[in-house]
Amino acid sequence: MNRHTRDAWKKLIPSVFVLCAFSLVACQTQQDQGWKEKVTLALEHFYKGEQHLLKNEFEDAEREYLASIEISPRPSAYYFLALIQEETGRTEEALASLDKAMKLNPKYHRVLLLKERLEMRLSGKSAASDNQTSLLQRPKTIQSPDKVEIVTPIAIDSPDASPILSNQNQETKTAQQSISSENSGIAAKKKDDEIDNWLKEAKEASASGKWDIAFNNYDKILKKLPDNAKNLYDYGYVSFQLNKLDIAETAIKKAIELDPGLISAYNDLGVVLEKKQKTGEAIKAYQKAIDLGPNQDAYFNLALLNEKQGKYKESVELYEKYIEMDSTSSYTSFAKQRISKLRRLAY
Repeated sequence: MNRHTRDAWKKLIPSVFVLCAFSLVACQTQQDQGWKEKVTLALEHFYKGEQHLLKNEFEDAEREYLASIEISPRPSAYYFLALIQEETGRTEEALASLDKAMKLNPKYHRVLLLKERLEMRLSGKSAASDNQTSLLQRPKTIQSPDKVEIVTPIAIDSPDASPILSNQNQETKTAQQSISSENSGIAAKKKDDEIDNWLKEAKEASASGKWDIAFNNYDKILKKLPDNAKNLYDYGYVSFQLNKLDIAETAIKKAIELDPGLISAYNDLGVVLEKKQKTGEAIKAYQKAIDLGPNQDAYFNLALLNEKQGKYKESVELYEKYIEMDSTSSYTSFAKQRISKLRRLAY
């Protein structure tokens, strides 16, 4: 090879290297986008299932949960599928769904409780808390992938029976009080119906990515019910989608204050704090979700954050725990790739 040829190759090699690097980054970006699209689609099916379940449309809800599982299996989808299967008289299928949920997350508390209840029911025994009632006919629930909040119906206390009075004035006063009480009940029902409609619109808007509509509806709801942890959490999630990070942080923190057991909220708080470059606080939030849950998303997010900070050994361990908890997730392949690469750097 003559000198001119060698010089030409020297000039060409950097260009080839840059081109290859660019191609690898482009492929990785395209792959990441594909995973994100899959996860988004899986969640859309999950939320549609939630809407059908709230209306007791079990067949439609089951179809949506199965579609979500086919794209990206999650323990929560199997849990709600089991509820539907039990409600429609398929206890053995319900137990099989719960077993699949436990393979993904062996410490999923709700799954363990439901499995115990169904096994007792199948054996002819009755749990003390079961009372042989339908699992889906208890106080209505508002579902999310990681949390179910029990919404206790508002109780209207009946006054003690009053003695019958012959005094006409007293009878008139009692009648007026009865009318006033009835009017108050109508007003309260109207308020509840209004809030229910706002909540329904907010959830439908969130499921279809119409974040502005969802944000406005949650804003109206929280002005009427400022201390509802689940609504605050959802408000924070929607605010994050609109890049309203301060609102998102405040809302999620208040939701956690009201309900410290809202495990997924700690993970989402970590995402918000990380985007606000509050790295130390984000790490604490992710770790809290892991300690309380454990929460598989928090494992993944904390692994990514450690990787950014050059803590490769810690990152590998967290990716491995994520795969152990959720081996069929759309992000499992990504986690395995990162482990393979980071091991060469960390060990």
